[in-house]
Amino acid sequence: MREANSSNWRRWFRRLFANSHEINIAARMSDARGIPKLPLALLAYLLAYVCLYAKAMALFGDPDVTWHIATGDLIRSIGTLPATDRWSFTANGQPWYIISWLWDVLISLICQAVGTSGLFIFSMALSALSIGFLAWNIVERKDAGIDATILILLLATLSLVGFTAARPQLAGYLFILLYHRLLHRSRTPVSMRALYWLPPVMALWVNLHASFLVGFSLIGAYGLEALMLKRWAWFKQLVRIGALCALAALCNPYGIDAYVAVSRTLGSAVTAYILEWQPFIFNKDTGATSWFVMFLLASGMRDRSVPPADRIISLFWWLAMLVSMRNISVFILVSAPYMAISVQRWLETLDSIRTRRDDIGDALAKAGATRKMVLVIVLVMAASIAMLPVLRGESYLVEPEKDARPAIAYILAHYPSKRFLTDYSLGGSIIYYARGKVPVFVDGRAGTAYSEEVLIDYIDFVKLQADWRKLVGKYRLEGMLIGNDQHFAIAYAAGQYHAEWRRVYQDAVASIFVRK
Repeated sequence: MREANSSNWRRWFRRLFANSHEINIAARMSDARGIPKLPLALLAYLLAYVCLYAKAMALFGDPDVTWHIATGDLIRSIGTLPATDRWSFTANGQPWYIISWLWDVLISLICQAVGTSGLFIFSMALSALSIGFLAWNIVERKDAGIDATILILLLATLSLVGFTAARPQLAGYLFILLYHRLLHRSRTPVSMRALYWLPPVMALWVNLHASFLVGFSLIGAYGLEALMLKRWAWFKQLVRIGALCALAALCNPYGIDAYVAVSRTLGSAVTAYILEWQPFIFNKDTGATSWFVMFLLASGMRDRSVPPADRIISLFWWLAMLVSMRNISVFILVSAPYMAISVQRWLETLDSIRTRRDDIGDALAKAGATRKMVLVIVLVMAASIAMLPVLRGESYLVEPEKDARPAIAYILAHYPSKRFLTDYSLGGSIIYYARGKVPVFVDGRAGTAYSEEVLIDYIDFVKLQADWRKLVGKYRLEGMLIGNDQHFAIAYAAGQYHAEWRRVYQDAVASIFVRK
């Protein structure tokens, strides 16, 4: 029975990617559609920058940005990576894995040079660069017309609005696109040497963000395509490059322990209570839902005009997105070429009723279009930098409903160095503004800085488990700094815990309680 089931799965897989061996990759790539690469990439960058600048979240809207900046400041001040945490009273010598140390140093330097407003502009520019790079990748494949390409780029920009915080993921996006580009080019024997760029890129990527693991999934997908097409030389080359990339991934301060750090993050108990780690929720994010719907509508997994690797990697990361919303941005980037081809086929069936926009391609192909586009980009970016205080005001830094600065200032003035149970989502801000003067209980570094015991104890408090009071004696707590949405704050407002705790401060964001 087991052998029969295995045989059924193999037949299903073959049907899913039926006739893949008939694809003539080189012939299809030679069928140019005349879309100019650089002007379209610049146009995509410009439109994405304007959209993200206007709609993206505030710089400190993501609670992890603050501790990333503080970490970079700390590394630069001591000249090395700290082995243990210096900002909490609960880490107790636990190894602190700073797997994004290079990104942290980079944004620390940017903040020192041009301030937080400069970092905001940098994060928007880097996010827009991902869209421009994506445009270049799609056009280079020569599989989609101008209509399908622009539709996918606009949808990708909308879908990535919620993923533009100044976190190391932004660097990871560029490396994902670069890997996909180089692997695609290796489909032709003459470009197979481009694969040798992957290991040195991996050596840099592994020091910027844990998304370096995505690179191995891309190599694996292309390896499966090589097997399906029986292109043995290409397959052997991919295996060699994959092995070199695995060795290159060890070129980080932690060596093999970098994988331990990633596993501690992925397997942490606290991830079950963080929104970005939750399974995909339909219509929770408009952009991500739009991409999800388009993927289902335009999907053609058995379309042999789409290379097998693109179908495999799109399906894999679609499933990963369903498991965790954190994977939405990766899914968008890796599936965009597949989506562009699928939408192109879809539009071709509607050719008699749709409006062709070849004039856009003609306009971009005109002499001087590139220089004009560069000039417009420079002017728009210069204006956006100069007008940031007017156009975005203080909201570029933090939204009023997330601003914990007044509460942190109150603690610094009245309870410095006291042991406070601090809210997970406020921990990064406390680290950034207090720099150790208010030691935190937990923060967004989660399993890379804290033991699972500490994180589970914190979850017990969040859920107000029957024995949560044990934390008071166990950690010698003298107070709490928590968001008003925490169960304890809600219960206190309803009349509970008044005999044990006294609220000494409250604003629209947070409350401070001290023991009686």
